[in-house]
Amino acid sequence: MLRLCLFFLVASVLGWCVDTLLRSVRRKRFAPIRPVPFSPLYGLASLGLWAMPEGVAAARWPLQFLTFAVGICAFEYVAGAAILRVRGARMWDYTDRHFHLHGHTDLFHFFLWGGLGLLAYRWALPAIAPALGLPGHLY
Repeated sequence: MLRLCLFFLVASVLGWCVDTLLRSVRRKRFAPIRPVPFSPLYGLASLGLWAMPEGVAAARWPLQFLTFAVGICAFEYVAGAAILRVRGARMWDYTDRHFHLHGHTDLFHFFLWGGLGLLAYRWALPAIAPALGLPGHLY
C-alpha cells in the first residue's frame, strides 16, 4: 500500500509538470494550474492506468488509444463536474473550445488524453512502477 501511495505522489507531481508545460506553451508564459507542484487528479488517473484490465494490455494500440481517450475524458468530465459542484468554481474551463462537454472536457483533450495515456501506459508506467517496487501493471 505504501508503494501505491508513492506511485500516486510521483504521478501527481509528474502530471502537474506536464500540465504546467502544456499550459505554459499555450499561454506563452509560466502558467501552472496551482503553485504547489502536485495534482491529485493525475495521480488518480495514473492509478487507473496501472490497474487497466489485462485485455487492454493485450490489445493493439488503436484500441488502447480509444480506451484511454474515452476513459480519461470521462474521468475529467466527472472530476470537473464534481469540483464545480463542491467549490462552485471551475478548475478548468473549455467552454471556449469546439466540441466541449459542458466545458469539462473537449475533443482536443480526447486526442490529448488518448495519446498521453498511450505513451504513459507503454513507456512511462513500465519505467516508473518497477522503480517504486510495483509491477509494471496490476494484472
